[in-house]
Amino acid sequence: MSEKDIEDIPRRKALLTAGGFGTILVGYPGIAAADDDSNNNSKREQAYRESEYILERDYWTNENGDVTLENAEIDQWSVTTYKQEDQNNGLNTQSSKQVTDIQIYVGKHKNADPPSGQPIIEHETESESEVSQVPVETTASPDLYRTLASGEIPNSAPELGGTDWAINMGIQVNATALSAEADLSVKIGASEITLWSVGISYGQSKGFCTDISPSQFPVGIEPCIDLKWDGQNEITVGGSVDLCVPPEDICGNLVDCQYCLGGVGISETFSW
Repeated sequence: MSEKDIEDIPRRKALLTAGGFGTILVGYPGIAAADDDSNNNSKREQAYRESEYILERDYWTNENGDVTLENAEIDQWSVTTYKQEDQNNGLNTQSSKQVTDIQIYVGKHKNADPPSGQPIIEHETESESEVSQVPVETTASPDLYRTLASGEIPNSAPELGGTDWAINMGIQVNATALSAEADLSVKIGASEITLWSVGISYGQSKGFCTDISPSQFPVGIEPCIDLKWDGQNEITVGGSVDLCVPPEDICGNLVDCQYCLGGVGISETFSW
């Protein structure tokens, strides 16, 4: 990622760039936290209490201690998609123009229902999760599934530390009509939610960013994706993912209590 790309990432995002997860994190309880300053500690605690995000791990875990989205108020999520200004100028540059031809399944911008029988939210067991990573292919009309990006929220992050996350995509190809549909989902802990789908035709390219701001859930994710069908049996997905816990710096100027991963690269080819 170039210096210009880094500057294009909003200030709340951060500072892990360069094509991978890296090892440097910025966030609470950083060196500047001044733990011995009781006044700052008191203000920080008040900021947490007044936050719109529910930072209580017990609220998001089931009886086995696994993080789930059962209390995530999915209908209030903000899921928006934006066109990139110029596909050739990198994936972090985006305009404020919202994409209208993407079917959004959740949140206040919902404009479609998922296909019949497809759940919006799915709770997985360990064995189901392992199977879901394996692409399913058929010669007639392939349904392809991939994990585009994944990781673990740092143990020191507020409340969700140690939780696995992933951005997943499924491709359904209509070989007769030379068209395909890509579905994007986000996985947090033991739960996965299908967010949107977008159609693509043979030889077509589409590039856009999605801003996912879950209501009352302390994580925000922004994937930027390029889709390109450049061969008879090949669709390429490229892009990047930014993730912040919580989505906003709820402590303001008092102390940095937000962890962000930025510039996690996406690169995957779907072939059949």
